[in-house]
This record gives sequence, C-alpha cells and structure tokens, in this order.
Amino acid sequence: MLDDESGDNTQHLIKAFAHSGVRFVEGVSLLDGWLGKNNALQGLLDQASGSLILFADVDTRFSTNSITEMVAYMQSNSVDMISILPQRLTDNWTSTVAATLRQFWNIAGGTALSAASNAWMIRRDVIHEELKGFNNIPLSVRPEKAIASAVGADRYKFIVSTRQLGVYYEKKLSSQYETSIRIYQPDFGWHGVALRGIGLYVILMSYIYVVTAIVQQDNLLLVWSLTNVVLISIVNVWYLRKLRTGTFLLDLASTALLPIIIGREIILLIMSVAAYQFNSVTWKGRPVRSR
Repeated sequence: MLDDESGDNTQHLIKAFAHSGVRFVEGVSLLDGWLGKNNALQGLLDQASGSLILFADVDTRFSTNSITEMVAYMQSNSVDMISILPQRLTDNWTSTVAATLRQFWNIAGGTALSAASNAWMIRRDVIHEELKGFNNIPLSVRPEKAIASAVGADRYKFIVSTRQLGVYYEKKLSSQYETSIRIYQPDFGWHGVALRGIGLYVILMSYIYVVTAIVQQDNLLLVWSLTNVVLISIVNVWYLRKLRTGTFLLDLASTALLPIIIGREIILLIMSVAAYQFNSVTWKGRPVRSR
C-alpha cells in the first residue's frame, strides 16, 4: 500500500486496518506533469521485486485462490499481461441493480481493446524494463489501458471474472458516477461519446414508442417497439449474468429500470464531455486534464 498524499484520508485507513504481510509505503510528493494515481503506481512498481506485478483498485475483492488462478492463466496462455473485469458483489442492492453501464462498454468494446483497472497482472520485466513503467503515460486517465495497448493484443488478455477466478467488487453509486464522468471522454474520445449517446437515445426511444403506440392504439408500432424492448432486455440479462453473483430473477426484474439507466448513461456521457471541456474533472481532490 502506498500513500500518494491524497486528501481522502487513505493513509490513516490503511494504517488502521493493515495486517501482517501488508507493507505501507510512504509515497513521494506528486511530480509535476503526473496524475496522482499514476505517480502512486510508479512508486509501487519501484518497490516491487517479484517477477509478476499485480495492481488492484481499493474496491476489488479477491478469493483465496484468485492470484493462483491468475498466475496459472498467464502461464498456460503464454501472455505478458491480463486484466480482470470482476463480478459484482450484491451486498448493496441499489449499487448492483442500478449500476452504470461502464463495465458494459468494456465487454462490448471487444477484448482486444478493453482493460479493467480493478485487477491487472503483468510481468515485471515487461512493464519495468520494456515499457519504462508509467513514465511515458504520466497523464493517462486509463494507465492500464495504455499499458495493455503497448503490450499488444498478442501478449495481452482481457478476462471477465468467474466464480472459479473469484475476483469481485462493490462500488457505491456515487463513486460509479464519479468514475464514469472521469473516464468516458478520454476513454471513448469525442466521436465515441457521440456514437454511444446516439445509440442509447435510439434504444431509449423504443420505450417511448411503446407508450405512444398504446395511447394511439397503433398495433404495428406496438409490436415493433415491444420486440425491440424484449431484445434489449435479453442483452441486458446476458450482460448482468456475466457480472453479477445474484439470482436470475433479480437480473430479470432489473430490466424494468433500463429506461432510467439508459437515460442516466446519456447524461453521464454528456457530463464527462462537459467536465473536460470546462477543466472541472478531479481525481481524489486533484485536477485532471484530458490528454
């Protein structure tokens, strides 16, 4: 664990809960031209000595066999880097059922293009010697994605966690909103944000057409719009089953919230663009600039 001098009281929490085997590293002051997280990751890398390096977000949870499974996967597939998209814990019902679509974009983006910050493992010689750590990407809002891109599709694998792998996470809705606003614009680019926004708007219109068809008693429009809604619900249940440890009935019931979730996602995309346009993005109390 490393203290990067952020203002969120992290160092006191770590020191209070640190147990045997956890080493607390006093980080150096934030360097000019660096994001706080990237500076901390470089500090941790400098302290690491193993042949494989595992980086994990604070909201990630590992089972007892998770790291063993990750190492075995890298060895059996002869890759230099993997990142794990975790399954959701269901302790907080609202943060699970009403989650943002951030992880959906990871899955829909294709495994060669996706990367998860929650948990990623890389060979030390690759990141430290070949890529020179994070020195070439000090301002990257998605350093794990930049690293994965540099490693290359033939040496990198994006994995959605399973029960056997046992990587989970729990993130409050407010934190999900903050993360989405921070990463959407730099992750997707202006055109990517626009295309996703338009696509979501078209999907949202299917729900509006259902109401319109009922009011106007337009059977043809009703059949067409309901068919779209059913297809959208099937995709949503498939997506939730890949990420969630809850029941199928809970996933099915959550499709009723889809119009709200889709509308909110459009707002988050717009807010991300606006936040970067007006230089108002912060990360742990520090300003972020999109590269």
